[in-house]
Amino acid sequence: MEPLWTVLFFVSMFFNLRACFKLLVDWKGMLTTCRFVSDAYERLRALPDETALEADERAPMFLLLVPAYQEPAVGETVRALLASCYPQGRFHVAVVTKEEEESAPHPLMGVSTGELVRRLRAELPPYQQKMVSALVMPGSGRKAHQLNWAIRPENLSAMLGD
Repeated sequence: MEPLWTVLFFVSMFFNLRACFKLLVDWKGMLTTCRFVSDAYERLRALPDETALEADERAPMFLLLVPAYQEPAVGETVRALLASCYPQGRFHVAVVTKEEEESAPHPLMGVSTGELVRRLRAELPPYQQKMVSALVMPGSGRKAHQLNWAIRPENLSAMLGD
């Protein structure tokens, strides 16, 4: 019976040491994350504000592509995206829907996601209307297809007016 207790002791000690090691690794990861967040907050003051970005010609154009299919709450999403702090002239939100939904919207929604975006766009002030587009992808495909279709040069130029 004595050898069994010895084996059981070493097996339980192994699992306890393993648990301690995992706890230490998790603790180190948490400390690294806290340090990363702290450093990011310290550098926050050095970032340019919205007016500086608007004046800087090197500031990038920020395009948010939102693939959507039967999304009744798409208006809330678009409004939240429009509330971001980025210069209005360099910021654009494009909601990409599918032709399949445009022709036959979900019965419980009544209208398509694209129509909801167009209605929202009509309600927005003129400066925000320029920042929102509703694109309809022809054919079938999933979200990746919607995004790849939207970034084609002909679609980007039609959306952004370049």
